Amino acid sequence: MALTCVAASTQYLTRSVALLTAFPVSFECWYKPSNNTGAQALISIASQTANSYWRLASESGAATARNESAGGGASATSGATLLTVGSWNHLVAVFTSATSRDVYLNGVKSSNATSIALPTALGFTNIGVNFAGTATASGPANGDIAFPKIWNVALSQTDVNNLYNSGAGKVMVQASNLKSFSLLGESISPWVDYSTGVFWTTVGTPAHAADPFVWPLLSVGAKAGLSHALVTAVLSDTIGAKSGLSAANVTAVLANATVGAKSGLTPGPKLVNPIGTATMGSKSGLSAAKAVMVQSSTLGAKSGLSSAKSSSLISLSTGARAGLNPSPVLTVGGQAIAPPILKDAFFYGGYLYRLS
Repeated sequence: MALTCVAASTQYLTRSVALLTAFPVSFECWYKPSNNTGAQALISIASQTANSYWRLASESGAATARNESAGGGASATSGATLLTVGSWNHLVAVFTSATSRDVYLNGVKSSNATSIALPTALGFTNIGVNFAGTATASGPANGDIAFPKIWNVALSQTDVNNLYNSGAGKVMVQASNLKSFSLLGESISPWVDYSTGVFWTTVGTPAHAADPFVWPLLSVGAKAGLSHALVTAVLSDTIGAKSGLSAANVTAVLANATVGAKSGLTPGPKLVNPIGTATMGSKSGLSAAKAVMVQSSTLGAKSGLSSAKSSSLISLSTGARAGLNPSPVLTVGGQAIAPPILKDAFFYGGYLYRLS
């Protein structure tokens, strides 16, 4: 979901760290302004002690890339070509060096501004606001911001064209240089930066708004260890190297996932059968390839049951392998007994994992 910021209420996201402090720098986002009044900062890396920053903004409706230093600043601007109020606009700022900056509005590049401006004392990264030498918010956004990103590379015209994609978006570029990418899809604050795994600090109460488009295959960048085509949902799919999984190993929702060697399974085992009709085999203490019903299973001595029949099953202890503590209890004929411990398998979410 996009983030709705109201300028009058000063609503934005911030982190008390400058994600980048040296050129090159590129910013990108989609923005649907409520109006084209004044300066509306969309992404910035700024200082609260010196009038120094990199900033992507709308200034009276013109897309603007500006970097400021104590000695002055310089801007690239879209000039008379303005953002469309109430519609989604695509903006990119590229800061190649202290004397080179460009801005793109809906894929169209402005003239390069070449005045010298070298930001210093940078200490904050922001979405929807800027700081200009004080702790007071400057130029807050007044509209909806979607898919803000920061790179440590100067994006090219080809990169921008691919990102804009004739207004359709849904494309990731320069993933290995991506330093910040926020989906802003969390249901409530705090919002997370998917490239760093760090939560943004929320100021005010920005709300949710509909995105300009839906990412059918989310790419969360090199930090997640994933290619563009491998992420198919936010929570239930591949969450990348940060979770200890290799890029190609998590391919479906949790209940049906191939979770890979890092989760303790080898190589590519699956959750294959519901508990009620699982063929568990000798590893679970059953004769090989015998399909059993839990409600009236013949489990055998290795499962920890003294009799050949379990007359009722209240709850199943899956042991340390399932990560449950304390273990639930098996009740047989009204007597509580020690639960079965599956040394080479475990249950999770109603399914059986086999370890081989």
